[in-house]
Amino acid sequence: MNFDIFTMDSQKFINIILQDTFTREDAVRRLRVLRIILEQKFFTQSKDSSLLQSRDISPDDYKIVQSWLSLSPDLFNHINIYKVLNNISNSLDKLPDIIFYVASEINDPLYLAKITQWVREFIAPCALLDLKVDPRKVGGLAFVQEGRLQDYSLALFMKRKRQDILDLIRDYSISPPM
Repeated sequence: MNFDIFTMDSQKFINIILQDTFTREDAVRRLRVLRIILEQKFFTQSKDSSLLQSRDISPDDYKIVQSWLSLSPDLFNHINIYKVLNNISNSLDKLPDIIFYVASEINDPLYLAKITQWVREFIAPCALLDLKVDPRKVGGLAFVQEGRLQDYSLALFMKRKRQDILDLIRDYSISPPM
């Protein structure tokens, strides 16, 4: 019975995590931050932030993980910490990855949130993104879902419409519009 409570609470916590975690890389990093914060809380005398600074934790990750804990304050204690963390880690491992090929790095969190919202609405509700940079995807993107590549790049469009584009250019060069 207790294990079911841990699993149920862990699933609620996964839903909390997914509200502001969009990539597999972010999920893994923030789970590490969660472990560090909980170990500091339950197993060390020091409550200052120097431990966190020495572990190279970004202020954004720290703030996000603290917000998770505030939304689920009774999930962890000094006895169950590793069992619950393990359940959460296993649940995260089971979430689908959607590989996204983009032309350049996405550094804007709001843009990444919009992409993730679209993916979770139309492709997979609990997906985590795995972003890959591919400069050939300029003017679009591509993604892999269940082993199938979906390419929506300008390069592929132009390749498919090559003859139409050449005909348009030829027609324009023969008789430009007045």
